[in-house]
Amino acid sequence: MKLATIKPRLPVAGKAARAPAPPKRIAGRRGQERRKRIWLKDPHCANCGKLVAMHEFELDHRIPLHQGGPDTDDNCQVLCAGIGGCHDLKTRAEGGYRTRR
Repeated sequence: MKLATIKPRLPVAGKAARAPAPPKRIAGRRGQERRKRIWLKDPHCANCGKLVAMHEFELDHRIPLHQGGPDTDDNCQVLCAGIGGCHDLKTRAEGGYRTRR
């Protein structure tokens, strides 16, 4: 005797319904080498021009990855780190947040 199956009421999401996967970031040793390489090209903050030490900066994407920017050296820049630093201010502005006072 063959069992009857129940048809699903919800459509199954196909490949067309899925959002494209976000680009994979460079991490680990390759990421650290890239971070050092970009800093050695120009160790100054791209926004304020302050000379920053190797451990005092954030590697920032000029065009954010979530907006379709590539994860390449040409799209990266050095920005000051920390609360109130240039990287924090840029991230808050991109997210629509007000700056801290």
